[in-house]
Amino acid sequence: MQDKLLLDNYQRVFAELRVDRVPGRYPEATNGRAPHKPLLLLAVLDLVAQHQIVTNFIEFKANLLDAFDLYWLKVMGSEREANPVMPFYHLKSDRFWHLIPQPGMDKALQVSSPIRSLRVLRELVVGAKLDEDLFRLIQYPDKRDTLRTVLIEHYFAPDTRQVIVQTGTIHQESFEYSNELQEHSRCARQSSTSP
Repeated sequence: MQDKLLLDNYQRVFAELRVDRVPGRYPEATNGRAPHKPLLLLAVLDLVAQHQIVTNFIEFKANLLDAFDLYWLKVMGSEREANPVMPFYHLKSDRFWHLIPQPGMDKALQVSSPIRSLRVLRELVVGAKLDEDLFRLIQYPDKRDTLRTVLIEHYFAPDTRQVIVQTGTIHQESFEYSNELQEHSRCARQSSTSP
């Protein structure tokens, strides 16, 4: 019962992300809204599903950037530049995403103007974490998929939704293939060193 209430709460929170809605700025594919936060959250959910995020600590590093960039490219195309720094920083306004400051940078992070550059983000922030209840919920595939569905259905036009689902599948298949190659390589090394 408790998980059901929590999931209901986070479904509402995910459906009410604070996103830019300037008329004409964003395409119909995103229902005229900024897709940055939903795409970053989809990337995080993918990394949790792939066990690349196993603790409640989200680093701004290559695997997250690659996942975000692929979603961005599929939805927004290459004409418009992606800036994952902005949603990483601005998700804090939705109150379930908590920035973790670099040691000694607590005050600087609190008084800083919005972070737009990677250099400033790295100076001030180590990473982010989710509400503990949310992180626990997304460990379960069915609950993670429910929240994923909220993001896809709320922030993207019907003809864009299938593209996003396919992109999530690409992430999963790429991860599984990479793991198979690593396992094959490990087995080959072990068999070549065995007498």
